[in-house]
Amino acid sequence: MHEAHLAQDLVEVAVAEAEKQGAKRIRRVRFRVGRKYQVVPEALEIGFRMAAEGTIAAGATLDVEQVPLAGKCRRCGARAESDEPILVCEACGGTDVAVLQGNEMVLASLDVE
Repeated sequence: MHEAHLAQDLVEVAVAEAEKQGAKRIRRVRFRVGRKYQVVPEALEIGFRMAAEGTIAAGATLDVEQVPLAGKCRRCGARAESDEPILVCEACGGTDVAVLQGNEMVLASLDVE
């Protein structure tokens, strides 16, 4: 379950960033993650709650935005989109697709006190 490791890393980054800002508590964490990574939001939220225990992120809400995978076919130029971790061009069936979005993993914002 890679969500547990991801949650631990997310808490560490969020806490470090909040402490740089002089925050005493994190209320909300907004996280954007591409579909490429096949993250299960519910599993990430459980891991986040566990990893946050005993830190200034304890009790914080985690908002997960999943970004669809999208790209442009290098063979025919058509745009391809998918909720799956692989892109296939619907126009020509090609798999040589340049990824334009859906491979990001970003701590988008923090609400702190």
